[in-house]
Amino acid sequence: MNLLYPIYLWSLLLLFIPIAIHLFSKNNPARIKIGSIKLLERVETRNFRRIKFHDGVLFALRALIFALLSVLMASPEIACKYKASENGWILIEPSIRLDEQPKEFHQRLDSLQKAGYEMRVLATAFPKTVESGVNTKLDLWSLLAEADKANADTLAFFVVSSLQENSLRGKRPTLSRDVRWIDANAEETTWIERIAQLSDDSLFIAIGISSASETRFEHLIAPMPNKTTVAPPIELTRQGDSLSVNLVSKLNEKRWLSLTKKETWCIVYDEHFTTMLPYVERAVKAIAQFSLTKISVEVKKQTEWQREAESQIIWLCKSEPPEYPKLLDARAFTGESFFDEQFIHALSESLLPESVSENDVRKVSSQMATPITHRAPKTFEETKHSLVFPIWIFVTLLVGLERWIAFSKE
Repeated sequence: MNLLYPIYLWSLLLLFIPIAIHLFSKNNPARIKIGSIKLLERVETRNFRRIKFHDGVLFALRALIFALLSVLMASPEIACKYKASENGWILIEPSIRLDEQPKEFHQRLDSLQKAGYEMRVLATAFPKTVESGVNTKLDLWSLLAEADKANADTLAFFVVSSLQENSLRGKRPTLSRDVRWIDANAEETTWIERIAQLSDDSLFIAIGISSASETRFEHLIAPMPNKTTVAPPIELTRQGDSLSVNLVSKLNEKRWLSLTKKETWCIVYDEHFTTMLPYVERAVKAIAQFSLTKISVEVKKQTEWQREAESQIIWLCKSEPPEYPKLLDARAFTGESFFDEQFIHALSESLLPESVSENDVRKVSSQMATPITHRAPKTFEETKHSLVFPIWIFVTLLVGLERWIAFSKE
């Protein structure tokens, strides 16, 4: 509460007036001669207590009335805080299946919509039409930075997300408003990560399984089928020179393996990398065993190599590599006498692209995903209301109560 004219609080000294009235208004009682006081003793005690009670109440009422009059002259007002008007957004990750979320999840969304928040898709341009269950690659931080610029009126973004680890890319952004997370459940995903023909009568199959807490792989060795063969959790179907592999639980998702297609990977080297060549050759041949097609690995000196129809070039020469559609520059992973330990990993990623990142649904904590807030947003606005009129009404009621008690005392 604020006072426009606090100097008038000096008028509280007027409280001495009811104190004086209370102290000097006690007149000596009149004497009345009666014949006997036998029947008046009990009545006299009751009247004495009631008069004493009335005196205390009257004093308190009169003191309060004078105090309120002093406050009235100071013109009091109160500052009321209310939530600032905003066009808030609820940003929903496209892959979230809203119909599979629990009841508490929908209750929270309903309460936010009643408060004025609008549902938008967490995608470029933030469309209003929410289509749940659409699997797309999500760059969460970049989209939040874009939303921060697109909607400058909102106080905070409510983001419905499964907080998947693979959706956080690049540098953590700095936003001018808060991000509040609404956790959504993501279902476990299963996919066929790798198929390879180990021999004429056997296959290698890697199945990926990802949940909120982990991503793991199961490896299977299956016999080469002559026709459709079901060996849970997979189904193998031979069609001519091709073989399709799919999960029993996801019959519409197939991976194809060509039994006749061949590719050539060529390692091009010079005298500077002669000692490293055997290690590179063994690594490339080991990785080639897990390709979807049969791989033939060739080794050529730079002076002997000519551009042919190779599918992949591994460059081990001191000179700059030529422009080639598929070329892995292995020089970045080599030293004078040893190979960098990251080479095998980089070689595997380049030669055999994985589908782990698009199927990985492992979660991170909300603290890890939350962007940096540059400044605290203004969440409330103030308006001031005068208290003069309500206090006048209260004083009037107090005066009426004081007069009623005073008359009842008499």
